[in-house]
Amino acid sequence: MLKQLIEAVVGALVNFRQRLYDALVYRADALFNLLDSLSGNTTAQSVVELSLNAPFTRQYSSLHDGVDNLQLRGATAETAPAATAALPLDWVGLVADALSHPAERPFWLLGLDTTPAVRPFAETLVDRGVVYYPNPAPGNKPIGVGHRYSVLALLPERGPREAPWVVPLRCERVPTAKQAREVAVEQVVGVLTHPLLPLSQELSVEVIDSHYSHAGYLSPGGGYESHVVIARLAANRTLYRAPPPCTNSGPGHPLWYGEPVQLSQAAILGPPDDAAELRALRGQAWAPPGVGRTPARSAVSP
Repeated sequence: MLKQLIEAVVGALVNFRQRLYDALVYRADALFNLLDSLSGNTTAQSVVELSLNAPFTRQYSSLHDGVDNLQLRGATAETAPAATAALPLDWVGLVADALSHPAERPFWLLGLDTTPAVRPFAETLVDRGVVYYPNPAPGNKPIGVGHRYSVLALLPERGPREAPWVVPLRCERVPTAKQAREVAVEQVVGVLTHPLLPLSQELSVEVIDSHYSHAGYLSPGGGYESHVVIARLAANRTLYRAPPPCTNSGPGHPLWYGEPVQLSQAAILGPPDDAAELRALRGQAWAPPGVGRTPARSAVSP
Protein backbone atom coordinates (compact mmCIF):
# COMPACT_ATOMS: atom_id res chain seq x y z
CA MET A 1 0.00 0.00 0.00
CA LEU A 2 2.80 2.43 0.91
CA LYS A 3 4.62 1.64 -2.31
CA GLN A 4 1.48 2.35 -4.36
CA LEU A 5 0.96 5.64 -2.53
CA ILE A 6 4.53 6.74 -3.20
CA GLU A 7 4.23 5.78 -6.87
CA ALA A 8 0.99 7.76 -7.17
CA VAL A 9 2.53 10.87 -5.59
CA VAL A 10 5.67 10.65 -7.73
CA GLY A 11 3.59 10.05 -10.83
CA ALA A 12 1.42 13.10 -10.15
CA LEU A 13 4.54 15.24 -9.61
CA VAL A 14 6.18 13.99 -12.81
CA ASN A 15 2.98 14.68 -14.77
CA PHE A 16 2.74 18.21 -13.37
CA ARG A 17 6.37 18.98 -14.19
CA GLN A 18 5.89 17.68 -17.72
CA ARG A 19 2.80 19.85 -18.24
CA LEU A 20 4.69 22.87 -16.95
CA TYR A 21 7.67 22.13 -19.18
CA ASP A 22 5.46 21.71 -22.26
CA ALA A 23 3.74 25.04 -21.55
CA LEU A 24 7.00 27.00 -21.74
CA VAL A 25 7.82 28.30 -25.20
CA TYR A 26 11.42 29.51 -24.81
CA ARG A 27 14.32 28.57 -22.51
CA ALA A 28 12.37 25.78 -20.83
CA ASP A 29 15.50 24.01 -19.54
CA ALA A 30 16.98 27.17 -18.00
CA LEU A 31 13.64 28.09 -16.41
CA PHE A 32 13.30 24.62 -14.94
CA ASN A 33 16.77 24.94 -13.46
CA LEU A 34 15.67 28.22 -11.90
CA LEU A 35 12.47 26.69 -10.49
CA ASP A 36 14.42 23.81 -8.96
CA SER A 37 16.88 26.28 -7.43
CA LEU A 38 14.04 28.35 -5.97
CA SER A 39 12.45 25.22 -4.53
CA GLY A 40 15.69 24.04 -2.92
CA ASN A 41 16.94 27.37 -1.56
CA THR A 42 14.61 29.33 0.73
CA THR A 43 17.30 31.68 2.09
CA ALA A 44 18.82 33.11 -1.10
CA GLN A 45 19.24 36.88 -0.94
CA SER A 46 19.90 37.45 -4.64
CA VAL A 47 19.61 35.89 -8.06
CA VAL A 48 23.35 35.27 -8.00
CA GLU A 49 22.92 32.81 -5.13
CA LEU A 50 20.27 30.92 -7.10
CA SER A 51 22.60 30.59 -10.07
CA LEU A 52 25.23 29.02 -7.79
CA ASN A 53 22.89 26.29 -6.55
CA ALA A 54 23.51 22.71 -7.66
CA PRO A 55 20.20 22.38 -9.61
CA PHE A 56 21.22 25.34 -11.81
CA THR A 57 23.62 23.60 -14.17
CA ARG A 58 24.01 26.52 -16.58
CA GLN A 59 25.88 29.80 -16.62
CA TYR A 60 24.67 32.93 -14.82
CA SER A 61 23.63 34.57 -18.11
CA SER A 62 21.15 31.75 -18.80
CA LEU A 63 19.17 32.80 -15.74
CA HIS A 64 18.51 36.29 -17.06
CA ASP A 65 17.94 34.94 -20.55
CA GLY A 66 15.25 32.58 -19.27
CA VAL A 67 13.43 35.24 -17.26
CA ASP A 68 13.53 37.73 -20.13
CA ASN A 69 12.00 35.15 -22.50
CA LEU A 70 9.39 33.75 -20.14
CA GLN A 71 6.31 33.07 -22.24
CA LEU A 72 3.60 30.44 -22.15
CA ARG A 73 2.61 28.46 -25.20
CA GLY A 74 -0.20 30.02 -27.21
CA ALA A 75 1.01 33.63 -27.00
CA THR A 76 2.39 35.26 -30.15
CA ALA A 77 5.01 37.97 -30.40
CA GLU A 78 2.28 40.56 -31.13
CA THR A 79 0.31 39.63 -28.01
CA ALA A 80 3.28 39.12 -25.71
CA PRO A 81 2.58 42.17 -23.49
CA ALA A 82 -1.08 41.18 -23.05
CA ALA A 83 -0.11 37.56 -22.44
CA THR A 84 2.38 38.65 -19.78
CA ALA A 85 -0.35 40.66 -18.01
CA ALA A 86 -2.60 37.58 -17.93
CA LEU A 87 0.23 35.21 -17.03
CA PRO A 88 -0.92 34.38 -13.46
CA LEU A 89 -4.24 33.06 -14.75
CA ASP A 90 -2.40 30.72 -17.09
CA TRP A 91 -0.33 29.42 -14.19
CA VAL A 92 -3.52 28.89 -12.22
CA GLY A 93 -4.79 26.72 -15.03
CA LEU A 94 -1.73 24.51 -14.70
CA VAL A 95 -2.24 23.91 -10.97
CA ALA A 96 -6.05 23.62 -11.10
CA ASP A 97 -6.00 19.82 -11.29
CA ALA A 98 -3.62 19.57 -8.34
CA LEU A 99 -5.81 21.52 -5.89
CA SER A 100 -7.26 19.33 -3.14
CA HIS A 101 -11.00 19.73 -2.70
CA PRO A 102 -11.98 20.69 0.88
CA ALA A 103 -13.08 17.62 2.84
CA GLU A 104 -14.05 18.96 6.29
CA ARG A 105 -15.22 22.49 5.60
CA PRO A 106 -17.86 23.10 2.90
CA PHE A 107 -15.99 25.96 1.22
CA TRP A 108 -12.71 27.01 -0.34
CA LEU A 109 -10.70 29.34 1.91
CA LEU A 110 -8.76 32.23 0.36
CA GLY A 111 -6.35 34.70 1.94
CA LEU A 112 -5.30 38.06 0.53
CA ASP A 113 -2.61 40.50 1.63
CA THR A 114 0.14 42.80 0.42
CA THR A 115 3.80 42.11 1.12
CA PRO A 116 6.73 44.54 0.67
CA ALA A 117 9.96 43.88 -1.21
CA VAL A 118 12.40 46.47 0.13
CA ARG A 119 15.08 47.62 -2.35
CA PRO A 120 16.66 50.68 -0.72
CA PHE A 121 19.86 50.61 -2.82
CA ALA A 122 18.36 49.80 -6.25
CA GLU A 123 18.34 53.37 -7.50
CA THR A 124 17.63 52.38 -11.11
CA LEU A 125 14.73 50.06 -10.23
CA VAL A 126 11.62 51.04 -12.20
CA ASP A 127 8.64 52.42 -10.27
CA ARG A 128 10.26 52.16 -6.87
CA GLY A 129 8.35 53.89 -4.07
CA VAL A 130 7.77 54.15 -0.34
CA VAL A 131 6.15 50.99 1.04
CA TYR A 132 4.96 49.85 4.45
CA TYR A 133 7.70 47.83 6.11
CA PRO A 134 7.74 47.11 9.87
CA ASN A 135 11.06 48.21 11.26
CA PRO A 136 12.10 46.78 14.65
CA ALA A 137 14.26 49.83 15.47
CA PRO A 138 12.52 51.91 18.17
CA GLY A 139 11.34 55.32 17.00
CA ASN A 140 11.61 54.58 13.27
CA LYS A 141 8.61 54.87 11.00
CA PRO A 142 7.45 51.48 9.60
CA ILE A 143 8.33 52.30 6.00
CA GLY A 144 10.89 51.30 3.39
CA VAL A 145 11.74 51.91 -0.27
CA GLY A 146 10.97 49.27 -2.87
CA HIS A 147 8.00 47.43 -4.37
CA ARG A 148 4.74 46.01 -3.05
CA TYR A 149 3.19 42.73 -4.16
CA SER A 150 -0.42 41.66 -3.79
CA VAL A 151 -0.75 37.91 -3.11
CA LEU A 152 -3.97 35.90 -3.33
CA ALA A 153 -3.50 32.40 -1.94
CA LEU A 154 -5.58 29.32 -1.31
CA LEU A 155 -5.48 28.15 2.32
CA PRO A 156 -5.90 24.37 2.14
CA GLU A 157 -7.06 22.15 4.97
CA ARG A 158 -4.38 20.61 7.14
CA GLY A 159 -4.26 18.08 9.93
CA PRO A 160 -3.24 18.86 13.52
CA ARG A 161 0.34 17.70 12.87
CA GLU A 162 0.76 19.23 9.44
CA ALA A 163 2.76 22.42 8.95
CA PRO A 164 0.81 25.43 7.62
CA TRP A 165 1.20 26.04 3.92
CA VAL A 166 -0.56 28.01 1.19
CA VAL A 167 -1.06 27.73 -2.56
CA PRO A 168 -0.36 31.13 -4.21
CA LEU A 169 -2.89 31.65 -6.98
CA ARG A 170 -2.00 35.17 -8.11
CA CYS A 171 0.85 37.50 -7.30
CA GLU A 172 1.18 40.92 -8.95
CA ARG A 173 3.23 43.98 -8.21
CA VAL A 174 1.26 46.99 -7.03
CA PRO A 175 2.32 50.03 -9.12
CA THR A 176 2.89 53.28 -7.27
CA ALA A 177 0.02 54.83 -9.25
CA LYS A 178 -2.47 52.25 -7.93
CA GLN A 179 -3.92 51.27 -4.60
CA ALA A 180 -3.41 47.71 -3.39
CA ARG A 181 -7.20 47.35 -3.31
CA GLU A 182 -7.44 47.98 -7.06
CA VAL A 183 -4.97 45.22 -7.87
CA ALA A 184 -6.66 42.89 -5.37
CA VAL A 185 -10.06 43.34 -7.04
CA GLU A 186 -8.60 42.25 -10.38
CA GLN A 187 -6.98 39.23 -8.75
CA VAL A 188 -10.11 38.02 -6.94
CA VAL A 189 -12.41 38.54 -9.93
CA GLY A 190 -9.90 36.77 -12.18
CA VAL A 191 -9.80 33.72 -9.91
CA LEU A 192 -13.56 33.60 -9.34
CA THR A 193 -14.21 33.66 -13.08
CA HIS A 194 -11.40 31.32 -14.13
CA PRO A 195 -12.91 28.53 -16.27
CA LEU A 196 -10.69 25.80 -14.80
CA LEU A 197 -11.29 26.61 -11.13
CA PRO A 198 -14.40 25.52 -9.19
CA LEU A 199 -14.62 28.80 -7.26
CA SER A 200 -17.25 30.28 -9.57
CA GLN A 201 -19.70 27.42 -8.85
CA GLU A 202 -18.78 26.40 -5.29
CA LEU A 203 -18.78 28.34 -2.03
CA SER A 204 -15.59 30.29 -1.31
CA VAL A 205 -14.65 32.38 1.72
CA GLU A 206 -12.07 35.17 1.60
CA VAL A 207 -10.38 36.55 4.74
CA ILE A 208 -8.80 40.02 4.64
CA ASP A 209 -7.51 42.62 7.08
CA SER A 210 -8.83 46.09 7.78
CA HIS A 211 -6.99 47.69 4.85
CA TYR A 212 -9.46 46.05 2.45
CA SER A 213 -12.63 46.82 4.45
CA HIS A 214 -13.47 49.58 2.00
CA ALA A 215 -16.48 50.02 -0.23
CA GLY A 216 -14.21 50.27 -3.28
CA TYR A 217 -13.01 46.72 -2.65
CA LEU A 218 -16.05 45.07 -1.07
CA SER A 219 -18.59 46.20 -3.67
CA PRO A 220 -17.09 44.41 -6.73
CA GLY A 221 -17.10 41.08 -4.88
CA GLY A 222 -20.72 41.49 -3.89
CA GLY A 223 -21.88 40.36 -7.32
CA TYR A 224 -20.79 36.75 -6.72
CA GLU A 225 -23.42 34.87 -4.73
CA SER A 226 -21.10 31.96 -3.88
CA HIS A 227 -18.30 34.22 -2.56
CA VAL A 228 -18.21 35.43 1.07
CA VAL A 229 -15.79 38.09 2.32
CA ILE A 230 -14.81 38.24 6.01
CA ALA A 231 -13.06 41.55 6.64
CA ARG A 232 -11.52 42.89 9.80
CA LEU A 233 -12.57 46.43 10.71
CA ALA A 234 -10.31 49.05 12.24
CA ALA A 235 -11.29 50.18 15.72
CA ASN A 236 -11.82 53.79 14.59
CA ARG A 237 -14.35 53.01 11.85
CA THR A 238 -17.95 54.21 11.84
CA LEU A 239 -20.70 51.96 10.52
CA TYR A 240 -24.38 52.71 9.99
CA ARG A 241 -27.33 50.55 10.86
CA ALA A 242 -30.12 49.94 8.37
CA PRO A 243 -32.39 53.00 7.95
CA PRO A 244 -35.87 52.87 9.49
CA PRO A 245 -38.85 52.23 7.21
CA CYS A 246 -39.90 55.30 5.27
CA THR A 247 -43.30 56.60 6.42
CA ASN A 248 -43.14 60.08 4.90
CA SER A 249 -44.13 60.46 1.25
CA GLY A 250 -43.15 64.13 1.13
CA PRO A 251 -40.31 65.69 -0.85
CA GLY A 252 -36.76 64.53 -0.41
CA HIS A 253 -35.06 61.17 -0.59
CA PRO A 254 -35.61 58.65 2.23
CA LEU A 255 -32.78 58.16 4.66
CA TRP A 256 -29.77 56.41 3.16
CA TYR A 257 -28.36 55.31 6.50
CA GLY A 258 -29.66 54.63 9.96
CA GLU A 259 -28.08 55.21 13.35
CA PRO A 260 -24.27 55.58 13.28
CA VAL A 261 -22.21 53.08 15.24
CA GLN A 262 -18.68 54.02 16.29
CA LEU A 263 -16.60 50.91 16.85
CA SER A 264 -14.32 52.83 19.23
CA GLN A 265 -17.26 53.06 21.64
CA ALA A 266 -17.90 49.38 22.17
CA ALA A 267 -20.26 50.04 25.09
CA ILE A 268 -22.97 51.46 22.82
CA LEU A 269 -23.07 48.27 20.74
CA GLY A 270 -24.60 46.29 23.55
CA PRO A 271 -24.49 42.49 23.76
CA PRO A 272 -24.14 40.73 20.39
CA ASP A 273 -27.13 38.98 18.83
CA ASP A 274 -24.96 36.08 17.74
CA ALA A 275 -21.42 34.85 18.29
CA ALA A 276 -19.18 32.06 17.04
CA GLU A 277 -15.70 30.88 17.96
CA LEU A 278 -13.48 28.51 15.98
CA ARG A 279 -10.08 27.72 17.50
CA ALA A 280 -8.33 31.11 17.73
CA LEU A 281 -10.98 32.93 15.66
CA ARG A 282 -13.89 34.76 17.24
CA GLY A 283 -16.78 36.56 15.58
CA GLN A 284 -19.78 38.54 16.78
CA ALA A 285 -22.80 39.99 15.00
CA TRP A 286 -25.29 42.72 15.82
CA ALA A 287 -28.74 43.15 14.28
CA PRO A 288 -30.87 46.31 13.99
CA PRO A 289 -33.15 47.02 16.96
CA GLY A 290 -36.31 44.93 16.96
CA VAL A 291 -35.11 42.55 14.24
CA GLY A 292 -33.72 39.80 16.46
CA ARG A 293 -31.06 37.62 14.88
CA THR A 294 -31.49 38.87 11.32
CA PRO A 295 -28.09 40.14 10.15
CA ALA A 296 -27.82 43.90 9.92
CA ARG A 297 -27.40 45.60 6.55
CA SER A 298 -24.62 47.99 7.43
CA ALA A 299 -22.92 50.37 5.04
CA VAL A 300 -19.17 50.76 5.34
CA SER A 301 -18.15 54.40 5.38
CA PRO A 302 -15.73 55.26 2.54
